[in-house]
Amino acid sequence: MKYPSWRPLVRGWSLHDGALTPLTEEQVLSAYAVDHATGEPTPLQPDTTYARAFPLRTW
Repeated sequence: MKYPSWRPLVRGWSLHDGALTPLTEEQVLSAYAVDHATGEPTPLQPDTTYARAFPLRTW
């Protein structure tokens, strides 16, 4: 999928036992839309695209 170049693009990965796992779009949204200290929702950044991450090669 192609994203507009003028918008910030956010992707995310989780780290478990030394392995990076790409997050889905829903997981990225959840990571950025919740205040993890309180559990309360937070507003998303306007004009920002939250996208699925891709696998990263590890050595």
